[in-house]
Amino acid sequence: MKRSTVLVFFAFLFAVTAYAQENPLSKLGWQLSGDGGIGDKATIKIPEGYAFLGAADTKKFMELNENLATGREYLFRT
Repeated sequence: MKRSTVLVFFAFLFAVTAYAQENPLSKLGWQLSGDGGIGDKATIKIPEGYAFLGAADTKKFMELNENLATGREYLFRT
């Protein structure tokens, strides 16, 4: 490989790593298994390949994405 190609590769790798470490969404309390609590009313089973955020972290998620939130929303994603 040419030296310039190697340098570009490492620069890209550094940028991706830095973004992953600084990404505020990665710091949320993603729950990847078990049961997710929906207030004091119910629970939801989190299947493999899905993630769940409780009310407080869903509010942070919504605000980070510039959406309005009441604090009563929950997020369930693949």
